[in-house]
Amino acid sequence: RYRSDEVVAFVQARYPSLDVQFHSSESDHTGRGLGALLPHLPNRFLYTHGNIDIPGAVLSRVIKASYRAPGQTWFAATGRADIAPTHPVFYAEESRVRRVSRHPDPAVSQPPLFSLGVGVIAKASIGSVLGECTTEELWAGSPDRIGLIQYEGEWWHLERPADVARYQDSRRGILNV
Repeated sequence: RYRSDEVVAFVQARYPSLDVQFHSSESDHTGRGLGALLPHLPNRFLYTHGNIDIPGAVLSRVIKASYRAPGQTWFAATGRADIAPTHPVFYAEESRVRRVSRHPDPAVSQPPLFSLGVGVIAKASIGSVLGECTTEELWAGSPDRIGLIQYEGEWWHLERPADVARYQDSRRGILNV
C-alpha cells in the first residue's frame, strides 16, 4: 500500500500497453488476501509482495514460464529458509509442486522451497476458493498446477526495520540512501 500510486504510475509510464492495477487486502495473510481479491483480478496476473527486491532476471524467468504454460501458476522460490520464514512452503519434484504449507513439515524428508513472494498466478490453478482462506486452502486442490523457478542468489525481504537497514548498508554507494 505504501506509495502504490507511484509504483502504478511508474509502470504505466514505461509499459503503456499493460493494464496495471493495484489491489490490496486488509489481511496480513497471503491466502486470505488473494482469496478476497480474486473476483477483482484477471485470469492471469503478476503477484508480488511490496517489500521484495529481487533481480529482474528472476522475474523475467517466472513471466516466461507463465507464457509457456498459461494455465499454471509460477513462483520464484528458494531453499534458504533463513531469509523467507514467513512465506509459503512448497514441496516439489522436478519444479512441479506436490504440496503447499505454511511452515516446513519435519515429517517430510524432502527439503522445502520457500516462496520469494513473486509469481504469475493463473486463476485456473487455484480452483474454487473465494473469500478469506489460508494459504494451504488456497492451493490445496491444485498444487500440481504450480511451477517453481528456483533461485538461490541475493534477494531482499524488507519486512522489519532491521531488514531495511541491512539492505541500505549493502547498497551504500549504489543507491542514494
